[in-house]
Amino acid sequence: MIHVESLSVAYDEKEILEDVSLDMRACEITGIIGPNGSGKTTLLRAITRIVKPKAGKIFVDNLDVETLSNLCLAKKIAVVSQYAINAFDMNVEDYILLGRIPHRRSLQFIDSASDHNVAKNALFLVGMLDFGNRMLSSLSAGERQLVLIARAITQQTKVLLMDEPTSHLDIFHQIKILEIIKKLNIEKKLTFVIVMHDLNLASQFCKRLILLNDKKVRIQGTPEEIIKKDIIEEVYKIKVFNEKFPHTKKPFILPVSD
Repeated sequence: MIHVESLSVAYDEKEILEDVSLDMRACEITGIIGPNGSGKTTLLRAITRIVKPKAGKIFVDNLDVETLSNLCLAKKIAVVSQYAINAFDMNVEDYILLGRIPHRRSLQFIDSASDHNVAKNALFLVGMLDFGNRMLSSLSAGERQLVLIARAITQQTKVLLMDEPTSHLDIFHQIKILEIIKKLNIEKKLTFVIVMHDLNLASQFCKRLILLNDKKVRIQGTPEEIIKKDIIEEVYKIKVFNEKFPHTKKPFILPVSD
């Protein structure tokens, strides 16, 4: 679904990613992990053309993203940012309907009945159907994050890129959001690429992981191949205890204080 080839990205001559090559497979949940400053968010920004690479190529559905129009790219990839930033308040359904903009016909300024049906279905999928008339300012952080996901679903792309969607949320909303993502992946065959800091949640919910470190891909593979004591200690410079969850057999780590 997404192929990154020899990608290098720099900010003001400071290189953030260097000669990065990786693949994100269709209909899978791929987690992007790594220490702070390893280039996780920069990778997403390069895929969506928010930043221009210094070198390398990015392909979506075998198409070079540099050759795609903004409209075409918006029909292929939706983005869920870490924070919901709103210049002004609006109700939830109006906000979600912004996801329909790439699908509007020329000179169409009013949302159609079909657009409203897509938006309501997206709210239903994230368990927020009764929140359509609520104002964004009245929502909790967890509810806002669900609204962001609903807006991305309304965009009707096959790929959703998410930058730390569970940050700053309590454990109930962390699990709820990741379970919704897993359900959408299984039932709707959506492809998710998620930047995550919580290695244990990444291990539980992601089929594949890509570990970034020192501007490069340290390793990519299954959680079983990556969430290992020697790899985590080397990359994060801490000592860890490494075991498996009893019910899923997925690996987890606990940091050990000196």
